[in-house]
Amino acid sequence: MKVLYDITSLGRGYMSPTDKTGIFRVVDNLYQNLVQASIAGVLDLHACSTQSYLDIGACRNFTRASSPSYESFFCNRSLGDPILSCGALVYRQVAKHINLPSTGQNKLFLLKALRYLLRHEPEMLSQFLISRSIIALMARNGIEIYHSPFFPVPPWINNRETKTILTVHDIIAAIRPDLFTNQISGILNDILDSVPSINGAIICVSQHTKEDLCNYFGSRIDPDNLIVTHLAAADHFCECESPERILYVKKKYNIPPESRYFLSVNTLEPRKNIAFLIRCFKRLVQQEHLQDLALVLVGRKGWKYRDIFEELESSPIKNRIIIAGFVPDEDLSALYSGALAFIYPSLYEGFGLPPLEAMQCGVPVITSSTSSLPEVVGDAGIMIDPTDSDGLCEGMLNVCSNAALRNSLSQKSLQQAGKFSWKKCSEETINVYRTVIDRHSASLEH
Repeated sequence: MKVLYDITSLGRGYMSPTDKTGIFRVVDNLYQNLVQASIAGVLDLHACSTQSYLDIGACRNFTRASSPSYESFFCNRSLGDPILSCGALVYRQVAKHINLPSTGQNKLFLLKALRYLLRHEPEMLSQFLISRSIIALMARNGIEIYHSPFFPVPPWINNRETKTILTVHDIIAAIRPDLFTNQISGILNDILDSVPSINGAIICVSQHTKEDLCNYFGSRIDPDNLIVTHLAAADHFCECESPERILYVKKKYNIPPESRYFLSVNTLEPRKNIAFLIRCFKRLVQQEHLQDLALVLVGRKGWKYRDIFEELESSPIKNRIIIAGFVPDEDLSALYSGALAFIYPSLYEGFGLPPLEAMQCGVPVITSSTSSLPEVVGDAGIMIDPTDSDGLCEGMLNVCSNAALRNSLSQKSLQQAGKFSWKKCSEETINVYRTVIDRHSASLEH
């Protein structure tokens, strides 16, 4: 199987480390496992970036910084410098179409035209260069499958014989547009718009996302082409058994050493329901007189985060609520492991990686009973209605006051997390590739 896998998200995360959120983790972990499968001869993997020449440069830098195997599989790195690397390509393509003689004067003219386009029409030129390069690459390598793990499949790939696969993480922007900015909604709607044109398969990260897609598209989509492959937490999320390491990380993020704390890892935005969590935490502390309890919020600012900070500023216990901001992965396992419980009252999720990361660290989880979260957490956590303040307060109090319950939930967390792995996800993804190729071969025979 000759597969072309789009790693655009990895370049963007490399250029902006605070963007290393859920999508970055998914694309990176699946890429790692596909690379290993290719080295083992299970498939013939090629990686690319299809969005812009800036993304190609970022992906090239990411693969170089990661490992030799990462770099060796990235196949359109030569487009990193559009002027020097693509001038000859543009000349050949234009000259071919208009039968332009190959003279020095003509080459100079086209180079000036290229510079003009880069200055005034960079997106148009970028897509032209990338499309011609990748189409040539696909033909040269006999690519059978193109897989985009996030971005819409470009139409210049969809219009070819290569079978296309798109991973859909959620359709929340279509169901709850009020939970996203117009820019993010636009990207997610572009992804949705490309779904009916996919000629291979749609990979859904949860059964709930598959059901949402079926309900949204109705008869316009064949449910048999929607295949669920569950995600997983990265292997480096594990129980931290070093009290010294946990204490070090608490001090690093200004968590009082003697404090017990609840942890929540989210982008600070309305969908994650953080203002609600702050209100419930404040109520719990005041009603139960819990003097040693803190709430730690990890994550970068999203949109409409001012409501969260207004809720925080109006709280008489705001000194007990720590905004840790972006926390790199090397510190997260210790933060997870040191928490009384992980709290995730999100209004809607396509999958929900943070609860799974927490469970893999052996932490009790309190999360919403909505969307895909019951599918991920199972019976290992405490499920609450994300609008029910009594339910969340009761769940937090039970975990806080009952050591036996914490121990039981901790063991259940580890057992539930063990059902998910990136090895399993990659194997299921490769099976999707096989299924698509087998279907195509069967159709040709008939």
